[in-house]
Amino acid sequence: MSKKDIPAEIARLEDARKALDDAKSTYNARVKSGEKAVKNAQKAHDKAVENARRRLQDENAKYASPIAQFDSASLFRDHLDYQGLAISLEPGLTAEVVGTANQYATGYGAGATGVLEGAAHRDSAAKPALMKKVLRVTTAADSIDLDIAEGRDKQAQDFARKLLAAAHAAPQVVEQHRNNVAVLKHALQEAIENTHSIDQAKAALDADRKATGPIQMMQLQLQQVREQTPQDILKSYDHHKTKKKILSWLIAIVAIAVVSAVAVLWIISQLRH
Repeated sequence: MSKKDIPAEIARLEDARKALDDAKSTYNARVKSGEKAVKNAQKAHDKAVENARRRLQDENAKYASPIAQFDSASLFRDHLDYQGLAISLEPGLTAEVVGTANQYATGYGAGATGVLEGAAHRDSAAKPALMKKVLRVTTAADSIDLDIAEGRDKQAQDFARKLLAAAHAAPQVVEQHRNNVAVLKHALQEAIENTHSIDQAKAALDADRKATGPIQMMQLQLQQVREQTPQDILKSYDHHKTKKKILSWLIAIVAIAVVSAVAVLWIISQLRH
């Protein structure tokens, strides 16, 4: 039956119902879009927080990692670690390769020693000279000797130069690290507290959910059309709509049953093989 053959009363009912369906569809789409906007704002916020946290972690990890190593000694930006012992770095630190008995000492820094003399020379005539060398690191409060394996003099001297450079720069490096951490912690806190976009998206979504005026208006209009429609036509229309809905359900049920039966038959055939 073409649209022009449909009774005017039925056509008005169909138009009113379609207007209501369109209003509901528009409302649902707007709410769904608002929910997506909230999720996107939350994701953006979480990403900003994660990035800020990662920058802070990277700064701490970089500061805590060794900048040079010599055998079992590790040089950090603010201290030297050797077999569980630690010496804080400071500009007055000295580092020198010191030889025992008649061995020489090569100095780096104000505390460098020269060739050992005196009793060591006198003793050398009575017993073989000891050949052990150490890298002696000294501060105003501490002193530590790093053993140097045979043939590792050059590496020890290179390490001593790095150690002295790190000690000289330590106050500025430590201060810079503290400043960096303070700035990054502040940035992280700001990122955590900055929920403006989320709040805006939630407010917009709340407004969209409350904006049911068009639906209510279309519902009222449909109700008015139904009240103006003769009862016999209205009953016929409702009966037709009910049959159509039941038919749609039956088609869906049959389709599901057919698919299930095909799946069962396929499984049985596979088991037989």
